[in-house]
Amino acid sequence: MKKLMSTIAIIALIAGTGIAQEGPRGDHGPKDRTHVREGKGRDMMADIPDLTEAQKKSLQEIKKSGKEGAKSQREAVKAVRNKLADLKTSTNPNINEINSLIDEMHKLEAEMDKSRMAAFLKMRSVLTAEQLKVFDAKQAEKRAEREKRKKENMQIREAK
Repeated sequence: MKKLMSTIAIIALIAGTGIAQEGPRGDHGPKDRTHVREGKGRDMMADIPDLTEAQKKSLQEIKKSGKEGAKSQREAVKAVRNKLADLKTSTNPNINEINSLIDEMHKLEAEMDKSRMAAFLKMRSVLTAEQLKVFDAKQAEKRAEREKRKKENMQIREAK
């Protein structure tokens, strides 16, 4: 009898862990990010027709400088978030300090958005009217994909 009960317990344990690992979409791991790994959407310059070497170089410089600036800005936001997390969990949190850190964090995030938009507009200024049509279409496609993923994620969260 003990052997039978042990066998049933082991089978129940194995079946239970298999079910618990399966997510709501039926996958067993993290989200599929093959589109990122394969470079889809990363090199928009490949889709833009008739790019000259000067345009390619200019676009690459804009991207490079944008990434460098964004890195330092992200680090600054991260530092403020860490300070805020420490302050929130302290024994006597000061609401005024917390509020000032929140204001500082939003100011830094706004600066990041402005830098991102400046780089985007600079990239657009390099392209011709025909190239802009393709660039804008690609941007709209990326936006639609993001919205689709966002909607799917919301449905998954609501299903839980």
